[in-house]
Amino acid sequence: MSNVRFVLVAGFSRAGKSSFADAAEQSDLGLTHVPMDRYIRPLPAGIGFLDWVREPSCVDWELIREHLQLLTAGRVCFTPRPDWEERGRWRCSGGAVESGLGRKMVPARNGYLLAGTHVFSFALTGERQVKVWVE
Repeated sequence: MSNVRFVLVAGFSRAGKSSFADAAEQSDLGLTHVPMDRYIRPLPAGIGFLDWVREPSCVDWELIREHLQLLTAGRVCFTPRPDWEERGRWRCSGGAVESGLGRKMVPARNGYLLAGTHVFSFALTGERQVKVWVE
């Protein structure tokens, strides 16, 4: 992933991070939106949603990394598809499948937009990146 640019879009809940990333993806900038809210791990028993998403550990960082590797290798990839009526249990984990229940992501010409509250916690050592804060 070394020559790919990453735009990390963070901000408070409901600040417009995904809307910003969706708009940038629809432009002619050659960017693909990787929506981090699709990578929230299922809620453990006895924990409420707001308590769970308070910490960066609620995100499946390894799965995001796997999906980014697929994308940067030129492969189409789908996000996981959480079922929030089932405490976020994934209906599928996405990846390089023929068709998926999650959001379809295509390889980007110029980079990837990762939008989420905890995105600045994502370890991108040595990767070209820009950080954006949405209020």
